[in-house]
Amino acid sequence: MSTGKLLIGFIALTLSALTLPTSCGRRDDRTNVLFIIVDTLRADRLGCYGYEQIYTPYIDGLAANGVRFEGVVTTAPVTAPSVATLITSTYPPFHGVRDNDFFVLNPEIPTLASVFREAGYATGGIVGSVVLDERFGFAEGFDYYDDDMSGEFRVYEGSRASQQEQLRGTQRRAEDVTRAALEWLEEVGRKRAFFCMVHYFDPHMIYDPPPPFSERYFTSPYDGEVAYTDSQIGVLLNGMKELDLDQNTLIVFVSDHGEGLGDHGEGAHGFFLYEPTVIVPLIFSFPGMLPSGIIQSGRIRTADVMPTILELLELPVPKTVQGESAARAVRGIEGVPVRDAYLETYHTLYSYNWHELQGIRTGRWKYVRAPEPELYDLRADPMEATNLIETRPDVAERLDASLSALKEELSAGSEPFMASRAASDPDMLGKMRTLGYVGTPRRGGNGLPEPGGDLPDPKLKVRQWNARQEAKGCLRTALELDEKGDLEGALRIIAVAESLAPGYAEVPAIKGLIVKRSGDVDEGIRLMESAIELDPRGEMAHQTLNNLGIAYLDVGECEKAIAALRRSLEVKSDYHKAVYDLGTAYEKCDRPAEAADVYDKYLRKNAGMDPATAGSIRKKISDLRAAAAEDD
Repeated sequence: MSTGKLLIGFIALTLSALTLPTSCGRRDDRTNVLFIIVDTLRADRLGCYGYEQIYTPYIDGLAANGVRFEGVVTTAPVTAPSVATLITSTYPPFHGVRDNDFFVLNPEIPTLASVFREAGYATGGIVGSVVLDERFGFAEGFDYYDDDMSGEFRVYEGSRASQQEQLRGTQRRAEDVTRAALEWLEEVGRKRAFFCMVHYFDPHMIYDPPPPFSERYFTSPYDGEVAYTDSQIGVLLNGMKELDLDQNTLIVFVSDHGEGLGDHGEGAHGFFLYEPTVIVPLIFSFPGMLPSGIIQSGRIRTADVMPTILELLELPVPKTVQGESAARAVRGIEGVPVRDAYLETYHTLYSYNWHELQGIRTGRWKYVRAPEPELYDLRADPMEATNLIETRPDVAERLDASLSALKEELSAGSEPFMASRAASDPDMLGKMRTLGYVGTPRRGGNGLPEPGGDLPDPKLKVRQWNARQEAKGCLRTALELDEKGDLEGALRIIAVAESLAPGYAEVPAIKGLIVKRSGDVDEGIRLMESAIELDPRGEMAHQTLNNLGIAYLDVGECEKAIAALRRSLEVKSDYHKAVYDLGTAYEKCDRPAEAADVYDKYLRKNAGMDPATAGSIRKKISDLRAAAAEDD
């Protein structure tokens, strides 16, 4: 259970609820909770979990001054369903959130935030990605919920420069999340007890840490993102100390899921249920009120986090809660029993039209129900290298029955609390594609594929997905070579991308742009048109349509140019470059009134631009309106 003393005598003297006197002038002396969720964080990539190739002093400090759990199991390796489980302590068969974008958490399910709010706490949530946007129900119970992704998203790796505008609106850096959290804590934390959820997204693809982490972790940018996030958690913790909030705050640190990093052929997450994506870190830290340096090596689930927090603070546990409290383990009074864990990924079904996966993890075994089912003896084979489905059919049959029974148990009484389907939103769909989600369009408007169909096993399809990721890298390199004037080198690299991922729309899109820049506008147009035919609403469709509109304009095809630029904005309404270019198209096509209106819209959408540029556009608008008046 523990590598150190349990300090049972000390804990026995501690109040059953975690309360402590606070600074003078604060009217509410109840214990605060800072709930930190780091997206896409593998437990085995932190110093406190034994990884020696990284420096994460602040997270390690929480572990040194708190209770660290090993082998914590998340229910789904996808953000929306896993966070829904964290904040409701219900499983996907109950809450119904099975993937990003497609579902809205039911407001009838009590959340951590709603329980704290009903108890009179101030509740604030600050999130780092559009995946947890308010429209998906994650703001339920929060007095204040900051999901503003409208600011500039900075990229640092040179070959990713073309992605900066594309990533805008999808996520924000850890420093921006920390700043927003401290602003709320400064305003509210000194007056009232609070529950504050802070969500960091940086370890998620793309891996592009800022300096000095980009240099320090040059060979492992994922580690660089983790180290950078740790540094910003340090800024948050130091800021709380300056606000005199550190002495009366329980800190809970967890991840929603891990990352494949190439293990089992999975570069990212969401496709499989192997250990690298379902085992997450979990730390409870409250120096002076909880034991320090304790390691609990039993087996708990992320669904157990909510009831644990509520028991520690003696708050009521909603009847809907499906997890089990581990408060006695957090206090160091006892160890953690091994608990069976339900696993699933429906991301494969709803985003890629591949078969869904469901699984059960016991103390020894993991069984995955799939077209080609899997069974692993985790004690003998922790790397899950040998599938025992053929050699141990007795175990597989028993666990398959246990999985069916567990699913039935978890879905009991779920009907009033089931998630609703999210309204179809092309702009949001584009953002999800930019983040690497949603590989195929929805079926029939809001309709989604039915589970259990005759669909391919993800194990058979992931190779194609990986090839497309490799092709993306080639395309970034091709753009970089083209910018340096090496057209021949750029086209050679594009030929590699074509061989890696035939039929992938981004390849002709980038090739068309480069060929057009070289002077062959007609061929460039042909290639970009073919890209749109392949994937009309793909990850880069808005950029391709914008580039196509400019190309049409170059050859005097006014109506085609305007239509392409309008389509670009239909795909991604906040793509500001297309707004400006549409204004340019109207202007060049002698439609001054429409040009003036579009430029005015661009100004309003970019209120923070430098005064000189804004002044130039205002003059352009004035001149165009004058020209339109003369035409009338």
